[in-house]
Amino acid sequence: LLGPHAAEWPQELVFFDGEFARAGNPPVAANTGVLHAALMRAARALRAGSVLTAWPYLLAGLFAVPLAWRRRRDAAGAAALVLLASAWAYALPLLVLTASAETRYVAWSCVASLLALAAVAFGARDIATDAQQRPARLAAKSMRRDAP
Repeated sequence: LLGPHAAEWPQELVFFDGEFARAGNPPVAANTGVLHAALMRAARALRAGSVLTAWPYLLAGLFAVPLAWRRRRDAAGAAALVLLASAWAYALPLLVLTASAETRYVAWSCVASLLALAAVAFGARDIATDAQQRPARLAAKSMRRDAP
């Protein structure tokens, strides 16, 4: 479920390049754009490797945990912690319960992990939190300066 897939796996178990018609819905036109064609060529070339598997994205989320914890009083840090909790609460039961190893089952966990990493890396710091912590940081800095 989280690891690389063998090259002989059907492409549809890793990604789906097509239009799926549901009963009662109008037909969907095929995507024939140049960008779509280039992305699908890249996906076919990368499907047997680690790029289209879940573990790199979940690992990125694990790297975000300490950053998010340090920023837990900021909106970005709190959002990252919620996203990471959601990602792992969804992924961990799948390791035991899932009947299939299709990548789509852990898609939310991968997206949530990347969003959490982006939140702590690029999210703005709360001004109120910085203002509350500033006196403590200044006191600690002056104590270090005054120490023999």
